[in-house]
Amino acid sequence: NPVGYASALYAALHDLDAMGLDRIVIALPPNTPQWLAIRDRLNRAATAAD
Repeated sequence: NPVGYASALYAALHDLDAMGLDRIVIALPPNTPQWLAIRDRLNRAATAAD
């Protein structure tokens, strides 16, 4: 369920970011059309952090 996953993911990322971690590792969700927006956001976030 991409919608539920996205909601939980963004909440978890917010909490992890508040911890001041140097790195957060996330397994990418499936490479299917339903998950495209989430994969895109994760890829852009990873690129911005480099």
